[in-house]
Amino acid sequence: MEKEIKIKTKDKKLIYGTFLEGRKSSTRLVIFCHGFTGNSNEHILFNGASFFSEKGYDTFRFDLYGGHKNARHFETTSLALHGRDITTVVSHFKKQYKKIYLVGHSFGGPSIVLADTKLVDAIVLWDPSFILFKEEKKDLPRDKELDFHVTNWGMRIIIGDRFIEQLFSMTDYGTSVASVVRPTKVIVAGTGNKNARQYMDHLKAPKSFIRVPNADHCFNNHKAEKRLFEETYEWIKKW
Repeated sequence: MEKEIKIKTKDKKLIYGTFLEGRKSSTRLVIFCHGFTGNSNEHILFNGASFFSEKGYDTFRFDLYGGHKNARHFETTSLALHGRDITTVVSHFKKQYKKIYLVGHSFGGPSIVLADTKLVDAIVLWDPSFILFKEEKKDLPRDKELDFHVTNWGMRIIIGDRFIEQLFSMTDYGTSVASVVRPTKVIVAGTGNKNARQYMDHLKAPKSFIRVPNADHCFNNHKAEKRLFEETYEWIKKW
């Protein structure tokens, strides 16, 4: 069974997501978190939900912002706000499940780091961004014409001041990573985020690291995607 769910935040916004029931009644839930400028229907999240449903897990994937009524708008969000919304989503399901797991791709990693990780049982980060102040300033310049910070991936994407102000203030991201209290596995793409290995230098909870050599940042081939899901499954079933 698949159904759309709306979750209300404390500031009266709506979080929109898709719940997929496992192939049998489950006491375990996997929650997927997308990355920077992403959405909940990217192939690794859409296909990941199906993979875990077949393994007997319920899943929920959701949008941190989008075009639905009263949803958040990308230009007015921040990583801290993403973290709070992830906490809201987990809290919504907490009483229904014995075990809840968080899986985050790319900037979904920092978003999870800033959530209340005490509420979940284990975490898997897919080629996560490790925030380095100098590199973020270089990669997200201010466009003089628009008077906004932008990223340019064949099109200019405007980034709101709230997001930039918080991102540029994170001069010691490692301390935030060290505050994660649940077992965490970092799965890095061979040609993906070159700084993701640094998570292992700061995580204090049980941790694991693996590199998928023939994968790009979004695991855009079937073999890499399959390995990604299998490695994720091997980790969360331990906890």
